[in-house]
Amino acid sequence: MTDKPIIFSATMIRALLDGRKTQKRRVLKPQPFDVDSSGRWYRMPSGGLSLNCHDLPYARGDRLWVQEPWACHMDEWAYEYDPAHRGNKSPGLNWMFPSDMPHWASRLTLTVTDVRVQRVREISEADVYAEAAMDRPKGPRLGSDVTARDNARNAMAKLWNSINGPDAWDRNDWVAALTFDVHRCNIDQMGAP
Repeated sequence: MTDKPIIFSATMIRALLDGRKTQKRRVLKPQPFDVDSSGRWYRMPSGGLSLNCHDLPYARGDRLWVQEPWACHMDEWAYEYDPAHRGNKSPGLNWMFPSDMPHWASRLTLTVTDVRVQRVREISEADVYAEAAMDRPKGPRLGSDVTARDNARNAMAKLWNSINGPDAWDRNDWVAALTFDVHRCNIDQMGAP
């Protein structure tokens, strides 16, 4: 179990706060050579033999403190996704990059409950909703299940390409698929892991 930072855009912060986002996929670097049924991944070292690598960047129980666009003004924190500050361009409010946010300024903590290794295009329709790539349909479904799955996959492809580059969906990279619980508090308020 470790504590790590993780960056989210203002749009995804809103989805976390609304309870719509409970998953995130991160491209594995380096890309594995192969993955076995238990999710262990292998890569080819210079010698050409497959080695079992247990160096996934995330594990169950990890706590992730969320970094987001933020500012400090007159000893008060402002977050880009906050109705009081959204779109605020006042001269006293200097927005900082998410990567510059220290852990003590974070307002959200994620506890990793599951980590899977998969190709990004193996995502299920339910996982597309958990990624907040599109809103879950309200009421009865209109149209076929095939149409709904296609719409979900198209929404995920659009989101994935916007984050990872225009050809990212077509590359179909191996990813770590994280499932997590969202806590509306700073990581220091959660106590020791």
